Parts: sequence; C-alpha cells; structure tokens
Amino acid sequence: MRSDRVKIETYTKKYWKDMSLKEKISYFFDYFLWQTIVAIASVAIIISLVVSYLTSIDVDLYVMIAGETYIDSEYIDKMKNDLKEYIIDLDGDDRQTAEISNIILQINTKDAVAEEYNQAMITKMAVQLAAGDPMLVILSPLQYQDFKYKGIEFVDISQVTEKSIEGSVVLVKDTKLANYDSFKILPDNYVLGCIYMEYNDKTSKTKKTMYENTKETFMQLIK
Repeated sequence: MRSDRVKIETYTKKYWKDMSLKEKISYFFDYFLWQTIVAIASVAIIISLVVSYLTSIDVDLYVMIAGETYIDSEYIDKMKNDLKEYIIDLDGDDRQTAEISNIILQINTKDAVAEEYNQAMITKMAVQLAAGDPMLVILSPLQYQDFKYKGIEFVDISQVTEKSIEGSVVLVKDTKLANYDSFKILPDNYVLGCIYMEYNDKTSKTKKTMYENTKETFMQLIK
C-alpha cells in the first residue's frame, strides 16, 4: 500500500500541472474522495465530542464502551435508562443522567478508509480520557490490555469481589448489568472497570464528588 501511495504522489507531482480541470477533478474523485470524506468526518466527530463535553453539565455518570462491537443508538439509550437505578444524582436536578460513548475499533484491517476511521475513534477516545472526568469503562480484552499498556489505572477491587480480574475489572456478565437486555448484547469477554483518579486541593469539589459517586455506582454493580 505504501508503494502505491509513493507512485500516486510521484505521478501527481509530475503531471498535475499538465492536467486539464476535468482530469484533475476525475483524479481527485478516483484517489482522494474517500480520504477527504473520512477526514471531514473525523473533524466533525472531534467537534461534536468537545461541544458535548462543554454542554453536558447535567451528566451524573460518564461511561465509555471501547472495543470491536458496534452498539446501535437505540441500545445506547436503553443502557442509559437501565443505569439510572445505580446512578447518584450529582447536581440535584432529580434526574439520573448517564453519557455513554461507544468507541468502535476495527482490527486487522488493511483498508485505508477503515484505518482513517480507526484513527478518528482513537482521537475521540484520547479527547475523552484527556478531559479527566471520572468514568466507568466497558472494554474488550484487547482494549483492556491497551489501557494497561498506556498506564491507565483502575480502582482496586481485589478485596471487593472474588470475580475480579487482576484486582481491576470484572466481566460484564458477572455484574448486575447482565440482568438487562441492553447489556446482554455485549460479548461475554467484555469487562467493567472504574478509572482510578487522584485528586488534591486544586481539584474541583464537583469532580471529587463525581469520582466518589462513580466509584459507588461501580461498587453497586459488581457486588
């Protein structure tokens, strides 16, 4: 694939000036249309994510689902509703609100468009993690290993449940989430964890409270 790109770039530089407008348009549609569409989509995803984070002031619980499984928006809404029983109201509006982000990552793909899409998803994940919000995560085995590789720590549950994996996560099927049809669509090897967060005097009271609430929700789900 790399050699093909080199050939295309060499051809472009050599003959672009001599192409007619019609030939240039045809060339663009042949070689760069999908890359352009994916690039625009990637920017749109990032902008949408940032706007969502800036405007979602009434969110009580953040959840990230990262793996190779696509989850339809209808099931995402059902998941949010099923989680309400365990969510602690953060802002006193008498509503238990969850924000669920589905990061879909394709593996072993050589398709250029799929690679661009993966990169957009990776960027989306990085933006969410960089925001530093307390968060529950539901991860495929591959993503769980990737989180550990990146040094992301999880709340220690080694003394909480015998079903913990490495004292950090629990299979979703071994939690109370397994009682709901919305979560039964997840593969049996997906795990649930809570990202560990250190805070100090400079950490906002809201973020501290949200972290403690998130941990409490997590404990409710795995006991």
